[in-house]
Amino acid sequence: MKHPSGRNCRGLTIINLLSSIVIIAILVGFVIPGFSNVIDANRKREAVSQLMAMLNYARDTAVHGSTSVIICPTNATGSCASDWNETLMVFIDANNNFEFDNDDRKVQTFKFIDEKQSLNWRSFGSKHYLSYDDQGTTGYQSGRIYYCDENANEPHDKAQIIIYRTGRARIASRSEYKSGC
Repeated sequence: MKHPSGRNCRGLTIINLLSSIVIIAILVGFVIPGFSNVIDANRKREAVSQLMAMLNYARDTAVHGSTSVIICPTNATGSCASDWNETLMVFIDANNNFEFDNDDRKVQTFKFIDEKQSLNWRSFGSKHYLSYDDQGTTGYQSGRIYYCDENANEPHDKAQIIIYRTGRARIASRSEYKSGC
C-alpha cells in the first residue's frame, strides 16, 4: 500500500492482529489439556521409578548387610502404620519383630505422593509392611504395590509393581493390572 506521499507503508492492520490473536488462543486451548496429561504421566513415571529404587535399595541392604530389612509406612510417632499414603520408611530390623523400635536403625525415608495420588500394598498374608531377609527374599510375602492418580481415569495414570517372594520386583504391564485403587 502506498502512502499519499509516495512511500511504501508496512504494518499490521487491526484485523490482522485480531485474527492472529484468535488463532493463538485456539492453539493454546488445544495444547493445555494435553500438557496436563503429560505432567500426570511424568509424575506417575517418577513415583514408580522411585518405588522401584526403594525396593531394590532395601533388598540390596538386606543381602549385603546379612540382616532383615523392613519397608513400611510410618505414622506421626515414627512407628509402622498401615496407610501406604504416608511416608515410607526403610529400616534394619535388628530383633526381627517387624516393628521399628530402639534396637532398629532407620536407613531411609521416602515421600512419594501428594494428595492427588495414592499407594496401596496388598500381599499374601495381608501384612502392612514388606520384609526382606538376609537372602534378599520376602519369604512368602509376595504382593503388589498399586499406584493410582485419583484425578485421572486413564489407564496410563495407574501403575502396579509386582513383588515376588524371591524379593525381585517388576512393573506390571497393563494387561496384568488387577483392581487395587
